[in-house]
Amino acid sequence: MIKMRKLVYFSIATLLFLGVNTALTAQTASVTAKGDLPEIEIANFENVADKHVDNKVSVKGTVVHVCKHGGKRMFLMGDDPNVRVKITKGKNMTAFEREMEGSDVSAEGIVRVKEVDNAYLDQWEQDVKANIKESSKKIHTGEEGHEEHEGEAEETLKKIKNMRSQLKKSGKEALTFYSLECTDYKVLD
Repeated sequence: MIKMRKLVYFSIATLLFLGVNTALTAQTASVTAKGDLPEIEIANFENVADKHVDNKVSVKGTVVHVCKHGGKRMFLMGDDPNVRVKITKGKNMTAFEREMEGSDVSAEGIVRVKEVDNAYLDQWEQDVKANIKESSKKIHTGEEGHEEHEGEAEETLKKIKNMRSQLKKSGKEALTFYSLECTDYKVLD
């Protein structure tokens, strides 16, 4: 009887473990292998990007925006239009074409991270006040309509103020932004 009870407890513990493991696997299942290259779903990019920094991955999504100033950046979205991944042009790549907007794209590249703390924001604010239009501290998030006011000091200062507020609310020392430095992409049919 005691052996049977132990067997029942062991079976229950095993099932619970498998259930938790399955739930965790489902949560991270957005990272799947493409050959030996992990494919990250747009919806889960921010949640898993920290595990892939400086490593090559692939993403698929719809191009919702290509920056008009040189085509150095494009933004992909998945099913949720509020979730976007910034794709930056790699060193040896041609500019992204604005005609790609609305197209489905598969992009490969290296996950990059940018840490934005108060010192970073201070420098960006100084650049804005010094009328430096393309500050190296400028942060592109591809939000809807951002190019209408791009380069306007007042709008940029509002953005910096908003980031300071986000940083304070987060309780962290820095905000973290992930992107993909593109090495190759293709427009899907």
